Amino acid sequence: AATVGSVIQGTYGKLTLNADGSYTYVRDAGTAGGHDDVFTYTIKDGDGDTSHTTLTISIGNTPPTITDLTPAANGGDVTVNEDD
Repeated sequence: AATVGSVIQGTYGKLTLNADGSYTYVRDAGTAGGHDDVFTYTIKDGDGDTSHTTLTISIGNTPPTITDLTPAANGGDVTVNEDD
């Protein structure tokens, strides 16, 4: 059993469920893409009512490649967009 905020190890990464219903997933280093990580869990409210759900995380085939991160002389920001 896991509690809100605890890290749950999946097959390919780690899932953290937040109290507001959102979640964070971090893919394990070196994990190949093209896989699904599936988490099935039950939540219980203060009255003891329960709800069951399955969350499927689809892992993209390749992580982003970042090249030429030489800082500009006048400063600036580097933005990495990981959309697949």
